[in-house]
Amino acid sequence: MKEHLSFCFDNNIKGRVFIAKEGINGTVSGRNEDIEKYKSNLTDYHEFNDIIFKEDEADEHAFKKMHVRVKEEIVTSNLKNISLKNSGKRLSPDELLEFYKSNKDFIIVDARNWYESKIGKFKGAITPRLKSFREWNKAVENLKEYQDKTIITYLPAV
Repeated sequence: MKEHLSFCFDNNIKGRVFIAKEGINGTVSGRNEDIEKYKSNLTDYHEFNDIIFKEDEADEHAFKKMHVRVKEEIVTSNLKNISLKNSGKRLSPDELLEFYKSNKDFIIVDARNWYESKIGKFKGAITPRLKSFREWNKAVENLKEYQDKTIITYLPAV
């Protein structure tokens, strides 16, 4: 955290960055050349070498200050006592497409916020209409009827 904050101060980067066990998330602003240094610095860490940056042009800093915070979770889930030991594997886009093409018996659950689901979703996806991911535990209770099927979930891009 201190190293990241120091780099941002030294390179006139402003914004908000959150660091947790599952990764890093943030929004920063700066001159194009400073942002390029920031991206290069971040991808120099092997944990972030495949990071995808979302970029928008701005005429000036979007932030007044720079904050870097360490959090328990980047996306608050309230799933602290859940073990991912028995979770399924991540599917590639081609593998998911094969599920659709082969008429595999599965359901797909959109675990994003309701307004993200409204913009677009996968064909046939169940949308629990979450206000935030904190409601996921309650949404899972409503999916018990599908417990014997293959269940695929997708989350917001972080």
